[in-house]
Amino acid sequence: MRESLIGSSWQMCHVHLRRQVLKKVPKKKQKEVSEKIKEALVDRQKLQDLIRELDNMGYKSAADTLEHFQYDVMNYMQFPHRVIGEE
Repeated sequence: MRESLIGSSWQMCHVHLRRQVLKKVPKKKQKEVSEKIKEALVDRQKLQDLIRELDNMGYKSAADTLEHFQYDVMNYMQFPHRVIGEE
């Protein structure tokens, strides 16, 4: 996509990211990790902290997935908070 639409930004869906990460976490921990992801997706530092936490918990593959997509999932933060057309 990046080669086809040069200069455009792409936002990964938060739900799809969570699904990708949760596939790599034991079923008994999925609810807990899902909540942590949801909380971390509002702040870059929280997301970095969660990546380290998942790695420390032994879920390296989940941490790697989150790290790989961190910029695509936080892309919306580059835009102004105000709604276009709002004065």
